[in-house]
Amino acid sequence: MSEDLNRSKQEDIYNRLLKIIRSHNQPLDRLPPEETLAAELGISRVKLRDILAVLEARGYINRKKGIGTIVNRCLLKETVRLDIDAVYEENIAEAGYRPRTLVKKLQYLPGTPEDIAGLLEIQPADATYLVEKVIFADEKPAIMLQDYVLPQYYNQANIDMRVLAKSTFRFVQDYSKDILESIVVHIDACGIQGEQAEEMQVQPGTPILRLDSVCYSFKSQPIMCSVEFHNTKILPYSLFKRLHRVQYYSQQ
Repeated sequence: MSEDLNRSKQEDIYNRLLKIIRSHNQPLDRLPPEETLAAELGISRVKLRDILAVLEARGYINRKKGIGTIVNRCLLKETVRLDIDAVYEENIAEAGYRPRTLVKKLQYLPGTPEDIAGLLEIQPADATYLVEKVIFADEKPAIMLQDYVLPQYYNQANIDMRVLAKSTFRFVQDYSKDILESIVVHIDACGIQGEQAEEMQVQPGTPILRLDSVCYSFKSQPIMCSVEFHNTKILPYSLFKRLHRVQYYSQQ
């Protein structure tokens, strides 16, 4: 089985298990034993534990030896989360909307805006490719993205618009295998103006969440930068953080 099929199968099982968790309504919110879940999903207990580990890392469950797997109910209604890497169309669908992505612009830039050049660690005179998209929720603009990609990572000869529309990150990843290792996101709020306000169909000055993301290679080299504007009135984002218990000792 190919790597893509393996990944697709794992994602399918992950989504099925997450659906079970969200619909679970038992005393103490405890999931069935691993052998029962594995049999229900048609996978081995080893594979099940791998997926449970992902769900635990994302906060949906808590696991403890001798107690079992407990559903973390406080997160089940949080459908749009900043701490989980997901395709935005999937986030919009999870929030109960019908998603649609419109690729507005594919453009070669002989020079790069100064702030973007700084994030990509290049000179303003250096070239980039710009991919501009608007993602709709029930035909209302929810997210606007301006993705800047370094030319060596932009597959101009064979553009798969379906992949590009779904995720510029995945488009770049498919073109250059194993380069996207990490991402750093800077979060700000701004009063949106000009063309961005028109694209988002809001009044100039409307508060909008802005995310500036830089994707890095394994060797920490910038690959692409994304400037994103999010209407949080449509997509109410949340952030999960697991607390670490700290033992305080009195000093004698």
